[in-house]
Amino acid sequence: MNRRIAWLIVVGGIWPSSLWAQSFEVERSEPTSGAVGVPINAEIRFIFNDAVSQQTDFNTAFLFEPRRAVRIRRVDLIPETPPRNDCPSVEAGQVCPNVVVYTVAHEPEADYTWLVFAVQQAKGQFMTAPYVLRYTTGNTIGTLRVAGMIAASPAKRASFTAAQARVLRRLLAQAQATGLGRPVFEVETPIVQDERDFTVVFLLRGFTQTVAAWDVAAATVIAGTSGAYQVEYVRPGTYWPIAVRYRSLAQLEIEALGYYDVNGDGEPDPVTLESSDATDITLEMHTFTLATARERLDIARDAAQALAPDAYLIGLVAANSPRRSGKAYTWIYEFFSPGQMRRIQVRVDPLSTTTSVLSGAGLGHLPPIPEPFLDSDQALTILLDRGRQVLADSIQADPTFAQLFDLATPVRNLIVQLMGGGYYTDQEPSPDSSYWYARLTVVTSTQTRTYEGMVNMVSGQPHVVTGIEAASALGEGIVQLLPPYPHPFRTSVTMPLQLVRPAYVQVVVYDLLGREVARLIDEEFAVGHYEVHWTASPVLPSGRYAMRVIVSATDGRHQIAHRSVTLMR
Repeated sequence: MNRRIAWLIVVGGIWPSSLWAQSFEVERSEPTSGAVGVPINAEIRFIFNDAVSQQTDFNTAFLFEPRRAVRIRRVDLIPETPPRNDCPSVEAGQVCPNVVVYTVAHEPEADYTWLVFAVQQAKGQFMTAPYVLRYTTGNTIGTLRVAGMIAASPAKRASFTAAQARVLRRLLAQAQATGLGRPVFEVETPIVQDERDFTVVFLLRGFTQTVAAWDVAAATVIAGTSGAYQVEYVRPGTYWPIAVRYRSLAQLEIEALGYYDVNGDGEPDPVTLESSDATDITLEMHTFTLATARERLDIARDAAQALAPDAYLIGLVAANSPRRSGKAYTWIYEFFSPGQMRRIQVRVDPLSTTTSVLSGAGLGHLPPIPEPFLDSDQALTILLDRGRQVLADSIQADPTFAQLFDLATPVRNLIVQLMGGGYYTDQEPSPDSSYWYARLTVVTSTQTRTYEGMVNMVSGQPHVVTGIEAASALGEGIVQLLPPYPHPFRTSVTMPLQLVRPAYVQVVVYDLLGREVARLIDEEFAVGHYEVHWTASPVLPSGRYAMRVIVSATDGRHQIAHRSVTLMR
């Protein structure tokens, strides 16, 4: 059931900037917090102090627990009775739909929590304060509370301890199994970040290695990333307090977790309530941080050389929504072992390192990335600065294109692709051929603009591809790839290519985690124009994929080229 209510509101005029300083929050609810004996079949009403956006997705805007004990029959967005005439986001005389009504079926003798903090008003402003509703269908409700502080992550912490990483992985797996979130570093596309941070505190009835999912007894939410919290109307018992900060509640993407660790062993500790409140319960947050390529290189190199001491780095790619800053949550490093003729792929995210050993056929010609090489953040800075110089006229003439170079452009409007080394870029192999390749795309409601370029990983010399002939900047290659079509595609895509020399050609499709999803061509071709067709498997999700072309000419020259394509189901 898609609980998106379409309420037509006619809005006109120019809205002053002072509108965004207005508070937007839930004024009250029916039932009120602490209510007992709420009927099995009931209406749960939330009355806001302003009109609720007609675009609200009621599948995600309200968080309620226990989910298994609630059946949503319908959701309505209606005006208050009598109607309000003081809604800041609608003009005088216009309808103000400020009441959200859930018609639900409860279970008997069950305690319920509703958390409201991700709703927007009619003009798009996010809530300025969260709202918590606690009630029960039983005859009595708990009278105790758990309170304390949510402590921000240490600013300079480089990594988690082994115990912390193990606990955080377990918590994320349990949250995902419960339907309460997934780690932000597994997101393959940019996400819309809510304009204001909120942190949720769940009281779990249990936490062990054998627990598959969370059993939430109660919860609360605070505005901000740290501060005081309290969970009210709690019954006597033993609970594990867990704090969760969502980057986007709509997608339930978790960017930080916190828990109570009174003895400092890295494991979550419980809180037991008998006849009095539990106070001074501090939950230390652990934030999943972005990193540059070099910041996680030593971890990857150690993992690769543990399998093959002669392994050297030939490529690296930023996965899972890299940023214009040159940082990413996850980096994938490609190593080559000449002794074993194997490619060793190492994936490093904030919590773990995963190693895969794959065939290294056809990769012996690729030189190692020279050390020390330019880090990813430096490369993006150089390329953007160069673009501002070379493309100044285009930036001035095209406001959408200008957003690519504007540091104020929201993350949600940018798609960044970033990769380096001969394994991922289409340079002729030589000791000085390792390049960073970057492609930035800005997406608005009506337009899309792209900026591409390359930066020498040793000298820092940039080559702007956008707006100039790529061949003049990068030199003649064996193969020229033309733009794929249709693009984006739903089922099949065609990539034209032109061979300027006879060559053996391999075309392989990879997802953004570096996993092979299709092998399209593996044979010899004469000089000429060809078209490569790919029909995506029905099991593949929407997202970006890389079509990589590996070409070995009869004169001994080699080239690796690629095209990024977007599958939209």
